[in-house]
Amino acid sequence: TISRSCIAPQKKECQETCRYLKEDQWKRWAFVGASHAANKKTRRSCTGYVVFVNRAHIVWYSKEQNTIEASSFRAEFTAMKSCIEAIVHLRFKLRIFGIPLNDQPTHVFCDNESVVKN
Repeated sequence: TISRSCIAPQKKECQETCRYLKEDQWKRWAFVGASHAANKKTRRSCTGYVVFVNRAHIVWYSKEQNTIEASSFRAEFTAMKSCIEAIVHLRFKLRIFGIPLNDQPTHVFCDNESVVKN
């Protein structure tokens, strides 16, 4: 994925990597989720998300959260925060690479209704 190949990117290298994604409209969306208290020993939740650009997954992430959350809402909220931070970083990188974003929103989907409403 681009996020793994562009840890310390050179503009030319990442433009070549992004070349196959070029379209007039850059559609972006993400799916995010968390598994509350997934680790039975430490009671830590697991965060996971994937970000797509034009039907290609660009960023994916899965990791145990650093804190112990008291509810599934807090675990999902922490996951959503991590996903949005990654999206902001991705948008910044795409602008550096000269990819036109046209100020379109990135749609983020979450399976916890209470997190979406807040």
